[in-house]
Parts: sequence; C-alpha cells; structure tokens
Amino acid sequence: MIKIVSVDVKSVKERLEGLLPPRAEMVFDKIKDTLKVMREVGEAPDQLIQESFAREMMKTYTVQSPRRVAIASNVCCHGAGVQCGTYKIYYMDRKPAYSPEDWRRRYGSYPNIYLHDKATGQTITVGTMKGPSHEGLGRAGGYTGWTSDGDGFGFALASFKHNFEALLAGIEQRATAPTTESWTLPNLVLDPEIVQREMRYHAKIVEPPSACPPASYEVSTYLVPRITYLIGIKTDIDSTLILQIRDITTKKEYAHTDIIEVPAGGAVLKMHVRSIPFVRAHILDINPVDAPHGITVSYVKIRRF
Repeated sequence: MIKIVSVDVKSVKERLEGLLPPRAEMVFDKIKDTLKVMREVGEAPDQLIQESFAREMMKTYTVQSPRRVAIASNVCCHGAGVQCGTYKIYYMDRKPAYSPEDWRRRYGSYPNIYLHDKATGQTITVGTMKGPSHEGLGRAGGYTGWTSDGDGFGFALASFKHNFEALLAGIEQRATAPTTESWTLPNLVLDPEIVQREMRYHAKIVEPPSACPPASYEVSTYLVPRITYLIGIKTDIDSTLILQIRDITTKKEYAHTDIIEVPAGGAVLKMHVRSIPFVRAHILDINPVDAPHGITVSYVKIRRF
C-alpha cells in the first residue's frame, strides 16, 4: 500500500519552464471576432461562446502536453448530447435542465455519466455530474472530476435557460514520469461572461468558477521503499490543487493529499511517498481545484531511496 507521508511547498525564484495558459480575455476577444457576424444576425447563442472558449482552451491543454499524451474530449449542452472517445465512449443523460442541481430537482437524481466499451459491448455508469459544493462543485466526481473508471473526467462549465453546458474527456494514453516536458492546464470557465448570463437566466454555475483539466502520469519505479516527487508548478495567481496516487491497473486510489495552496509565481511541491513492501508502478494525478488562470506543470522529477 502506497502512503503519502508529507508534502512541502517551496516558492521558487528561478524561472520555471513551460508556457502559462493563455489569458481568458485574449481567447475571448478572438472568439468574439470570429462570431461577431453570427451574433449580429442572432445565430451565435450564448452557449456557443462558452463552448468555443472551452474548446479553444482544451486545444491548448492537448497541444501543450507531453508528446505521449492522447486525449479525446467534447464540450456541448448536455441536453443536445455530449460524448467523446474512440473505443471507450463517455456520454451523459439527456433532458432539459439549466444546472446539475436543477436536474436533481426535476428528475430526482443528478445526471449520470456512462461509459460504453466498444470492445466488450458493455455500458456502465461511471459518475454523476453533481451540483452543490458539498457534493462535488459540478464535477463528474469529487473535487477533481474523475469518473469511477479512472480514465474519464468531466465538468459542468456554464448554465443557461434550458440546458447546462458540460465537458467530457477520456484519457487514451497518459504521459510518463519522470519528465521535464511541461503541461499547460487552462481554466475552461469564462467567468465574467457566465456571471452576466446567470443574472439574465437565474442559472447556477460551479463554485469556484474554475474547471481545469488534470495532468495524469504513468510512473515506473524500481522496487524501493520510498520515493520523493519534485513537481514544479507555474502560476500567475494563487491557486489550489490536489495530488493523487492510483493503482496503474485497476485505477483505484491509493492516497491523495489535502488541498495544497500554490502561491502566485509558482512553487516546487516535494511529496514524500512510502510503501510496504515496495513502491511499484502507479499513476500520479495533478488535479487543479481552484485555479482561476490555470496552472502549468513544469516538470515531474523522482528521487528514489
């Protein structure tokens, strides 16, 4: 069993590698220019703006990731159908509701997330898109949004008059650690625009208004009793995250940290891990919780003892 012994956070003054996520204002301005004509003739509804924004940010997430990574994703109003994947397909319940909580009020439960495996033909429920803060902040699972199979994640991004908008994604191939390749994890929520729309539609959105996709790594280690992770995190605003360790085969969790505060400017996280009898190959997840401007993982290094 792997156990997290301690986590130290040290602010850094040296330059951390990797590009910060693009500023929301710049991405939004580019989207507005593209959709300007459509909006003038009433063909660009509000949800299309948020959808375009999230897709643009997900492009940053996949392009500015380590070379080995393969991820499928989709953003759509859940009532119109949001699904993603190739051999493993994630999709959601479809009925009108302007937030996950509104869905629960109307239909008695939160909307389910399903996984269909084309290889076996089986379809199973792997999560629910939950609403209020004590049940997951509009995430597919807990604070971090992972589905129960361990390869999918999802967020409720924005709420509208008839439907809320959701992201579903599935990891087909993870990065490997240790690595010095950076990974940009942007915030998919266009906060100022959403707040204005909520005032018009009396709709809800996740709190905090932050939904950043995770960084997930396969870690191969020698059979040693202890390892220390050194993780460089770059951010231009105070942010929080959770580190998680999982079994590489079953994807079940071994351990996770409490919420870690990362100061503006970035920090090196030093996580000490112990295992009896030995630390084996596993999965390391870096899960942003509240990162309004997103974060960048500069590197993941490992010391073995």
